[in-house]
Amino acid sequence: MTQSRQEQRKTGGAAIRRARTDLGLTQAALAEKVGASAQAVATWETGQSEPRPKYRPSLALVLGWRSFSAGYEVQQ
Repeated sequence: MTQSRQEQRKTGGAAIRRARTDLGLTQAALAEKVGASAQAVATWETGQSEPRPKYRPSLALVLGWRSFSAGYEVQQ
């Protein structure tokens, strides 16, 4: 069974939060590194929204992921 879009956002958001905290970054620090706002990072982490495509390559790079797909299939 596949996850709903909301479930994917929550799962992806939890992965972003886990990776960010593992790196010792605040939401503001991650936001600065990827060119987004801290508020945007907060909405990604809570699953309220997902990162826009323009932020995904930077997120993958900063978080040490090989890729970041639209479906939150994170390759670490």
